[in-house]
Amino acid sequence: CPPLAESTAAVGRYAMTQAIEESTSLGIDVLYGDTDSVFLAHPTPEQISELVAWTDRALGIDLDIDKEYRYAIFSKRKKNYLGVFADGSVDIKGLTGKKRHIPPLLSNAFMELTAILGGVETPEEMLEAKKEIQILVESVYGKLKDRDFDLNEIAFRVMLGRKLSSY
Repeated sequence: CPPLAESTAAVGRYAMTQAIEESTSLGIDVLYGDTDSVFLAHPTPEQISELVAWTDRALGIDLDIDKEYRYAIFSKRKKNYLGVFADGSVDIKGLTGKKRHIPPLLSNAFMELTAILGGVETPEEMLEAKKEIQILVESVYGKLKDRDFDLNEIAFRVMLGRKLSSY
């Protein structure tokens, strides 16, 4: 039922817009907001409590803290980001490098990139990580440019999701 789906999305957009405005009024720096999530930079426990109470009172919505990242990196595309938890583990959402159809040469480089980013704990360390990532990217680019790879490293592997006759 498209009208129901559209109205549900509209209610979600309204709630998130209002939550973002309230976060800003509470002095919280809003990094990103979407249909079902908002990313806040360094809110205090008091600010979180106020925001949670406000969303319950004003919107009738239970707002929960889902994840706490040490830092996050956002792409320009919606719902595409990488978050690094306090323990250094990496949460990847929507980024192409982790998808199954990506050739191993690129997928392995992406996993190496996430390992580099998982080790970053300070802004100073991010500068060094950027240099390591640049070397990694240049290395992969050089392999591709010089055709210095095995065909299996760049092969696309795709599976059919249904029986062939159902397509």
